[in-house]
Amino acid sequence: MKRRRLPHRGRRPAAAPPARSGTSLVEVLMSLLVMGVGVVAVATLFPASVLRSVQATQLTNATILRYNAEAAIDIDPRLIYDPNADGTVYNEPNVTTPNRFYMIDPYGRATLGTTTVGTGAATPLPRYDGGRAGSVDTAMSYVTQPDSWVSESETIDFVPASTNQTGGPPARTTSITLRAADINDRKIDLTAVQSQLQAGISYRVILFDAEGRLSEVRNLTYVDATDPIDPANREIKWTNTPLPNETRFSNISSVRIEKFEPRYSWIMTIRRPNLIPPILSGTTITADVSVAVLFRRSVSEQDEIAYQATIDNATALNSRPDYSITKFNGGDPNPFIKKGGFLLDLDNARWYRIASVSGTQAAPKIKLDRSPPKDEFIRNVMFYRGLVDVYPFTKQVKAP
Repeated sequence: MKRRRLPHRGRRPAAAPPARSGTSLVEVLMSLLVMGVGVVAVATLFPASVLRSVQATQLTNATILRYNAEAAIDIDPRLIYDPNADGTVYNEPNVTTPNRFYMIDPYGRATLGTTTVGTGAATPLPRYDGGRAGSVDTAMSYVTQPDSWVSESETIDFVPASTNQTGGPPARTTSITLRAADINDRKIDLTAVQSQLQAGISYRVILFDAEGRLSEVRNLTYVDATDPIDPANREIKWTNTPLPNETRFSNISSVRIEKFEPRYSWIMTIRRPNLIPPILSGTTITADVSVAVLFRRSVSEQDEIAYQATIDNATALNSRPDYSITKFNGGDPNPFIKKGGFLLDLDNARWYRIASVSGTQAAPKIKLDRSPPKDEFIRNVMFYRGLVDVYPFTKQVKAP
């Protein structure tokens, strides 16, 4: 009997090692690289977004003031035909014939007291107050927004040292005396408030009732920061209008002092045709108006220095030539020029946007966004700091 051979059975192949879980160091580093690039890209957006947010806020407020200025013309058309409101229609002083170009600037007129714009210019631009002659406070409130108030200080859980009251019952408060504790603990600098009140800066006080739900606003008229009788306490007074004759205002829970700060204000340049009397009543007068809105305007003669503009010879034949800016007076500061800013042509009361800047800070060269009209020449110019935007429009009013 033959023996049957069993088929040869080789060894079974060794099982493959199980796959490892996780990632390698190279993969981790690549992931970090990709994530880092994304984080850096996102981080660069934050400064740009903050800048755009600030610009949007400024443009929003500037647009509001632009419509406020246009509404001022609708309310008082004399801004076009009698800008100094002296009753002499169509014939203002300092305005040359046949050009009738001038600026409406009550704030600058009241602050500086000058009747022209452009220190050192051969032909400065006439400046009028638009019939708002008087205090700086009156002029300021005319060209700014009504909510331009910033908090200087506030006392919480207020307890007056004493009150000056009239009438009763209940008594009507017309002034209060702050305790030394409120002055020291809350850091209320009444000395600064007193000096600025005397300089014509407006302050107001907001007084809250006993429950802190209702408030009354009064314009401050007097601050006693140096009481010789009771140096520990200081009195503040407001207008002659006392608080309401109601029980809830017999006790004041909180006092807030706010300062009027003109964050946004407008100036207006007007170009109107020469009108030779007699002008029939009801005649339509058309004027080119430009409203310039400034942020935190600094009103001083140093900020209204005029400079000389001459066409650069190398670009004289270009449609938009370069202008060299030089000083009329060697001691004047360098002009404040930046790309995207504005230039005011004092001779023709026109605004131009600066398209590019070259040269040095002491001897800059600029290119404007457009060429002037053929019959106009740019010679005396000025640059405002803090100018947000310029809004040109055409306005028609009826002759009186």
